[in-house]
Amino acid sequence: MSDDTPKYSLLTATSIVIANMVGTGVFAALFFQIDGLPSGAAILVLWLAGGVVALCGGLCYAELTGLFPRSGGEYEFLTRIYHPALGFSAGICTLVIGFAAPMASVSLNLGNYFAPVLALEQNSAGSKIVAVMSIALVTAVQMLGIRAISWVQNISTLFKIGLVVLLIILPFMLPGAARSDVSFALDGQAFQLIGSGNFFAALALLYYSYTGWSASIYIASHVKNPRRNLPLSVFIGIGVVILLYVLLNFSFLYVCSFDEIRQGGDSVGNTMIAKLFGAQTIAGWRVADIFSVMMSLALVATLNAFMVISPRVAEVLGNDFAALGWLTHKSSNGAPYLAIGLMAAISVFLVLLSDLKSLLDYIGFSLAIFASLPIIGIYLLRWRKPDMPRPFRVWGYPFTPFLFVVINLAMIYYSVEVMYNGDFLYGITPEGNISISPLSASILTIIASIALYYVVPQGKKHID
Repeated sequence: MSDDTPKYSLLTATSIVIANMVGTGVFAALFFQIDGLPSGAAILVLWLAGGVVALCGGLCYAELTGLFPRSGGEYEFLTRIYHPALGFSAGICTLVIGFAAPMASVSLNLGNYFAPVLALEQNSAGSKIVAVMSIALVTAVQMLGIRAISWVQNISTLFKIGLVVLLIILPFMLPGAARSDVSFALDGQAFQLIGSGNFFAALALLYYSYTGWSASIYIASHVKNPRRNLPLSVFIGIGVVILLYVLLNFSFLYVCSFDEIRQGGDSVGNTMIAKLFGAQTIAGWRVADIFSVMMSLALVATLNAFMVISPRVAEVLGNDFAALGWLTHKSSNGAPYLAIGLMAAISVFLVLLSDLKSLLDYIGFSLAIFASLPIIGIYLLRWRKPDMPRPFRVWGYPFTPFLFVVINLAMIYYSVEVMYNGDFLYGITPEGNISISPLSASILTIIASIALYYVVPQGKKHID
């Protein structure tokens, strides 16, 4: 890459982290958490704990990016630390599980939020059409090049943060606003739930909400002064998001009871607005519909952020493997248009094939596995290459990476134990059919991608 190629600033890198994190998870995860954690205090501790885990992961990845500043994320890390086959597996799985599946889940949630505006049912064919159209929209934006993307990303992220702040303070601005009966007391029930199997199972669902902590790492070589700006973007981005997440879920629960959230479905924001405003209108528009449009636009920012990063990972794979070289083709304004088109196509396929809950489970298990491997690698690199220059060293070593890995393993175990009744690989449905668990699906995906490594011609490798 030439020196005069446009680069992302610290502000843009930070906004990409925030935009990747604040999306489907925080607007939907509460719906899936309340049955296992019927305590306002336990849920807020859950969101705080998720943020701490994300911060541990982000700091660890910052050290690894200082060592290997090339774009690519887990693909680059695992290739350098372990073996190119594992790195290739991580690259393929990152594209499908880490980006295409989250993009599909974001667009599905967007379709559900926008559904009331068009008088559609949630999770209907109509809401899926809206989801596909949102993917098409951000794909078109990506074709405009880095300068246009940076402008759209910064503006849309500020809009999203503004909306979240509005949702946080709105219940306290309206005189006589409705109040739920949810308790936030750290009582005996709350302490019993915190650290329980249900807590770790809920943390796995919430994990997806925080996955954007590694977002700027994937575009390391596209960021100005990456050795300084990447750790800063991770730290600032995660800190802002932890604060927003805890306060937003407090507002949701302050207004809506557990029963109301269950009845309202996974569009928790719509449930809160509907209770606060009912059938009130502004200039002939229902207030609830106005907020539905606003929350849909906020999710577009998340979708755009995923689309910023994913083609860059595909581009790195294209640089390293001759058979995938077509992924490096760029337009005159620098957009990797074939890689962008590939990610859009995979995302649309997953939208048409799956549903939000299944995608969240699959994403959570897979990312927990692949995020842990590079962080274990920090111990290996400190032992094998202690003199290797490290522009940034993870704070709290060796406790920080240990905490991240242990909590990830606990999330995987208790998720299967609680949500799938201990069926770690497969189960039998009431109809007598075999049901493959998300953990099995994740393992099979990893095995298939490793096998693909030995089939794809490697050609022009950039690996030392």
